[in-house]
Amino acid sequence: MGKNKDKKKKGLGMEKTLAKTEKKAQKNMKKELKEIGEEDIEKIIENFAKKEAELNQVKEIQLPEGQFPSRRGGATFNLSPEREELILFGGDYFDGTKVFMYNDLFIYSIKKNQWTQIKAPNAPPPRIFHQSVYVSRNAGELWVFGGEFSSPSQSQFYHYNDLWMFSFQTKSWTKIVCPNNPSPRSGHRMVVLKKHLILFGGYYDNLRNCKFYNDTYLFNLENNQWEDVKFTASNDPPSPRSACQMSVCAKNNSVVLYGGFSKEKLKKDREKGIVHSDMYVLTCDIKKADKGEWCWKRAKQNGAKPSERIGFSMIPLNDDTALLFGGVFDQDDLDVDEEEESNSSFYNDLYKLDLCSFKWTNLSLRGKREIKSKKSQKVETEASMEMDEKDENSEDEDSDVNMEDLSLKKDDVFTLTYENRPKKIDDVEVVAKEEKKIFMPHPRRSAYLQFFKANLYLYGGKFEDANDKEFTFNDMYCLNMKKMDEWKTLYEDKDINDELRKQVDDSSDEENGDEEESDDDEELEIDAPIVENDETLNDYFDRTEDVWITEAQKEFPNEKSKKILKKMALELCKMFWDNCK
Repeated sequence: MGKNKDKKKKGLGMEKTLAKTEKKAQKNMKKELKEIGEEDIEKIIENFAKKEAELNQVKEIQLPEGQFPSRRGGATFNLSPEREELILFGGDYFDGTKVFMYNDLFIYSIKKNQWTQIKAPNAPPPRIFHQSVYVSRNAGELWVFGGEFSSPSQSQFYHYNDLWMFSFQTKSWTKIVCPNNPSPRSGHRMVVLKKHLILFGGYYDNLRNCKFYNDTYLFNLENNQWEDVKFTASNDPPSPRSACQMSVCAKNNSVVLYGGFSKEKLKKDREKGIVHSDMYVLTCDIKKADKGEWCWKRAKQNGAKPSERIGFSMIPLNDDTALLFGGVFDQDDLDVDEEEESNSSFYNDLYKLDLCSFKWTNLSLRGKREIKSKKSQKVETEASMEMDEKDENSEDEDSDVNMEDLSLKKDDVFTLTYENRPKKIDDVEVVAKEEKKIFMPHPRRSAYLQFFKANLYLYGGKFEDANDKEFTFNDMYCLNMKKMDEWKTLYEDKDINDELRKQVDDSSDEENGDEEESDDDEELEIDAPIVENDETLNDYFDRTEDVWITEAQKEFPNEKSKKILKKMALELCKMFWDNCK
């Protein structure tokens, strides 16, 4: 009995200490805010609400052709399939000095390639890292939950736990007030499955305390009630995290969760970031009286998995397939040593996930096909036949190949490309096929992604350069997932793209200058016979010709001319022979 009293006293003592610490922190915060001339964050949000209350009618503002919403990150991007529209809500933008918060609603018409801003009364206050889903009923509804608000100086943060609904039928916002709301949070994930909104995870951070969640909530769209799902001991739920991605598998009536980010507390108020790359499945087993029992289970992934990353985008393509794009692996978030140099790897790759078998597939673009006239195809065919005939009848003549006719160049990963084309042979010019240059959007994290009628839409995102300068993109691209040829630019962010291209060009010039002399000395990674002492190039090639012909065929699989292949083989042999010498 005495021990229980001691525990209660100890618990009350801790609560008092925490309350005193919080009170002292708030006092210090007020002093700091007074110095920088910034209001309390709740007062700032209140002023936004008053401004919204002044709006008493709906305004639809069509943006001029070619004009897009302002740059922003942390917004949401949803698809309305029956309306053939994409919906952008909220977000923020940091200009290097202060943060601008948004609560505006933009609608993108896929048919017209045009944006429209909708200003409706009683809109939610500005926010980022919230979640929104589109529900196809009553002419369309957009449901928004949670998120956070940042003061202009980023010295204050406020987390929401409110739920809002925008009706496309009435063009109005409604705040949904009901009991048992999830706690305030950001970075959570929310999807719609049949009659439920399903919410998982997220974090709460007020600059003094940070907590990650792994709770699961259901919101019933029929009776507007929240339910905190309680799992049995046999469940294997995901660990607490934010920034994961959830995809609905309509084929199995399940939800697949992948990845995420969290932090682990270390000694002396230090933290270590954790990048999650595990996968879980949420299913519902219908019991008696239509009462469902929800269950989390770990999924075993297979196939070509994406590398570790955060900030990737993921959306369902159909009933049993999802698509992943981009992201970043930031070593700075993982290392506790802040003196390390910035080491971030940004991606613009694509992965497909089978939501039933959990198999990953890395997708590659084919590039646009070259359309040739029948006349040009006939000339190429005749030229190829003439070359093959000459090759067969002049094996001896080909043994002494003029090395000046052809020059090959190898890059850092030892891929061979033409530097000079072969000369004309009996008035037939042999043209080497160069590697296709396929356009890809710049690597980025936190891009907005949606899929509609075989087309993948990519909008915005963020990127940091080697000097930690942050770029917020405002571009938009489209990729036909059936053709898988290349991305089509719908809107180019010319200012940022020009700056990034200049950085790449400057970096390439420096690398070329540093490596120009050492390129010829690189090792040729081919398993070939050893060059014997005092063995000339011609003697070595005669002895190992079959090896180099095979290597040339591997490097140039589309090359049919024996003569050209032999030239390639001799060039490869010469590079190897030079390195050995």
